[in-house]
Amino acid sequence: MADRRSTEKLSLGRQYEDFAEWIAESQGLRLVRRNFRVGRLEGDLLLWCPERQTYLLWEVRGLQNSAFRPSVMLSRNKQERLQRLGTLLQRKLQAKLRIQLFEIQGKLPRVRWALYDLSVA
Repeated sequence: MADRRSTEKLSLGRQYEDFAEWIAESQGLRLVRRNFRVGRLEGDLLLWCPERQTYLLWEVRGLQNSAFRPSVMLSRNKQERLQRLGTLLQRKLQAKLRIQLFEIQGKLPRVRWALYDLSVA
């Protein structure tokens, strides 16, 4: 039973990431990498914004239960890891980079979404 829940959670996570990628592309952003690692640090979506000449690192969080906001579940530890990842990527890419939280509430395809800055370029 635990394996089934893990698979369902993974599948739902992929659906949320697919949705976030679709939104990004509809906004004129270009996907660079998805579900990537740098050492022990991981990122959901790395995007390029040609209009601002800036990379965007999106952490995708979603919940079907609309009683809670997914952003509340982003721990201080995860935020610190995202900041470290952002610093490493910025050095490697030698370009501006913003870290953002892409929050999804509800069941696909009827969801609400929001984007929050977690860093300033």
